[in-house]
Amino acid sequence: MVLADTMPGAVGEKIGPQDRMWFAPSVDLTVHLLDVCRSPWPLAHNRARHAGDGYASADMALWDCGEDGAGMPRLVAYATQLFLFSFLA
Repeated sequence: MVLADTMPGAVGEKIGPQDRMWFAPSVDLTVHLLDVCRSPWPLAHNRARHAGDGYASADMALWDCGEDGAGMPRLVAYATQLFLFSFLA
């Protein structure tokens, strides 16, 4: 669950460098747990699909590659998140 809530980095990459500091509190986080993760280090793919106009939308896919990390990846969790932008003065 904690890894599914790590999307602000992707939002920062999507909007690029800014003159003003920003904070994007989450207004919605939906996590779908699909299977048990046996890998000590899941593979994570994070993407901000939109960032602008006062909000951002991102998603996270978490993959299990087995106990040794060398197995065929399988999707074990998928999350979506919606943020509202707040700019610091």
